[in-house]
Amino acid sequence: MSKLISAFLLILIPWFNIKAQAGFGIKGGGNLASVNVDNSEAWLAYHVGGYWRVPIGSDMFVQPELLYSVKGSNLPDFFYSDDLEFRMNYLSLPVMLGIKAGDRWAFSLGPELSKLLSGRFNVGDTESQGSDGYSQFDFGLDAGVDFAITPGLGVYLRYNYGLVDVLQVQFTDENGQSLGGFNEGKNRCLQVGISWVISGAE
Repeated sequence: MSKLISAFLLILIPWFNIKAQAGFGIKGGGNLASVNVDNSEAWLAYHVGGYWRVPIGSDMFVQPELLYSVKGSNLPDFFYSDDLEFRMNYLSLPVMLGIKAGDRWAFSLGPELSKLLSGRFNVGDTESQGSDGYSQFDFGLDAGVDFAITPGLGVYLRYNYGLVDVLQVQFTDENGQSLGGFNEGKNRCLQVGISWVISGAE
């Protein structure tokens, strides 16, 4: 994982010194999140943060972002009639390479590295706090499309395809007997949101 993080940061370093006219903005919206385990159901969460769009030509750009993003999943009737709910709060760093299609449309693709800030799971009405049972890092690929309503206001649709098994939890009863668990489960997340340019060019 350390090699993966180092390689990911090397992508960012050259852009910190770019002097080109760039646009800084904020963004946020909903997450339709799930994990790819059997009987998993998506649930609605959210993301919010900022972005920096750096032109690298007339129609292309690089867009690093810093987001607070909530992911997870619901598993109905996991323990008899009790539902199991996973909740994971991340600090996410997508780096998108985009291309504009006219004045209003843009398409982008790039990696996303996330650090787990906190996690919990609920079994029925019983809640467990803490990050035990979750991978501390997640890594995936993002693909999205943006539409500019005005020069400063836009909407976007993005899909995050996780590549890391983030669930590492085992459940036991009061006698210490195993009730099952997970050593797999990759994040899947569809994001819909609004972006707003604060300064610079979009």
